[in-house]
Amino acid sequence: MKEKKKIILTDEPHPYLITSLEALGLECLTHYHTPREEVLKLLPNCFGLMVRSRLQVDRSLLDAGS
Repeated sequence: MKEKKKIILTDEPHPYLITSLEALGLECLTHYHTPREEVLKLLPNCFGLMVRSRLQVDRSLLDAGS
């Protein structure tokens, strides 16, 4: 079985968003209170990152993704 692509959510979205993403075959990893340093470590293994305002998006955050 193919591994699902993972998306990190750093702020709690409307429940419909998670339901919709999962319906598309994505795995939602909720990290609402995870420190930035830990999120950076998780990013290389993830397909996407959904942020609102909790984390500052800068070059180091973008570079941590693949």
